[in-house]
Amino acid sequence: MIFLVPALVLFGYIYLQIPFMQKIPLCGVKHFLRFDCPGCGMTTSISELLHGHIRASIDAHPLGIVIALWFAYMFLRAVASVLLGRRIKPLLTQAQRDLLMYVFLAALLIQWIVKIVLA
Repeated sequence: MIFLVPALVLFGYIYLQIPFMQKIPLCGVKHFLRFDCPGCGMTTSISELLHGHIRASIDAHPLGIVIALWFAYMFLRAVASVLLGRRIKPLLTQAQRDLLMYVFLAALLIQWIVKIVLA
């Protein structure tokens, strides 16, 4: 996480800056099947968020902010573990983390269905 998150942040930041990057298909489902998957727009959402464009981030994918906050939490937790020299106790129990994962997946599917219906 200590190396992954900064690499993802760098990629997300330069994604909108380099014109040819947006032509590279990042989603295999969209590229091969020609329709959006539940996660389509997530990269653009996080990239817009990194540039301070909150409205554009939400428009690209409403759950991009949630993913960005989760990555930030995981990164800070990993850095704290290294600096303190010990493992940091999780904020939530395993059952609570599982419940949040199911809620996130449900939100992802609901967002996808709404996007398909409104398109």
